[in-house]
Amino acid sequence: MIELSAKDCPQGSPQWWAARRGIPTSSEIDRVISPKKGEYSATASKKYAAELVAASLGWESRFKGSPDTERGNIQEAEARRWIKLQTGMNVREVGFCLSDCKRYGTSPDGLLDDGTPVEIKNPDLHTFISWVDGGGLPDDHKAQCHMHMHVTGKDRCLFLAYHTNPYVENILVWVNRDEFTALLGAHLETFCGKLDELRRKVTGDEYAVLFGQTPEGRAVA
Repeated sequence: MIELSAKDCPQGSPQWWAARRGIPTSSEIDRVISPKKGEYSATASKKYAAELVAASLGWESRFKGSPDTERGNIQEAEARRWIKLQTGMNVREVGFCLSDCKRYGTSPDGLLDDGTPVEIKNPDLHTFISWVDGGGLPDDHKAQCHMHMHVTGKDRCLFLAYHTNPYVENILVWVNRDEFTALLGAHLETFCGKLDELRRKVTGDEYAVLFGQTPEGRAVA
């Protein structure tokens, strides 16, 4: 894993956007693998690949955040302190974690003292309650947690759903590496191959200029 520090590459900064531009990341990895059955998502991943190639060529997504992400920006520091109280471990902020092959990456909300990735969510109350009813880790964020493990090489990920309502208890789940992690890794390799094929098909003779000659097809800085 190649770690870009929170100091040099703070999440949401131009440096962070540049580091993740055009490559698959954990926030969208559920478009590659279905959370319930662990199957390759052929239709969704094809659209995702097109978006990634477009991003490499200068396109910018219209998504500029949501109430949940805004709430998370406000409450994340508080949530990290809560994790310290519960586990005795610090949560160190991180910028971006790039895979050694440089074909994909992830942005956990922090790393514990032993390097274990942390994913913090701050949903609205009715979503939080539906997660409690569902048993803890929601399917919507299962693939994201396993992607954190795949990139960092760690055997577990700490998931926290944090809420400030005094009548509910926060959801703290240890997600362990398992068969789903292995399936994600295999599907990710398939997706990266298809992504590079699309890059070559779209850019033609400009491929080498845009993406270099590296086997993984990662753009040369």
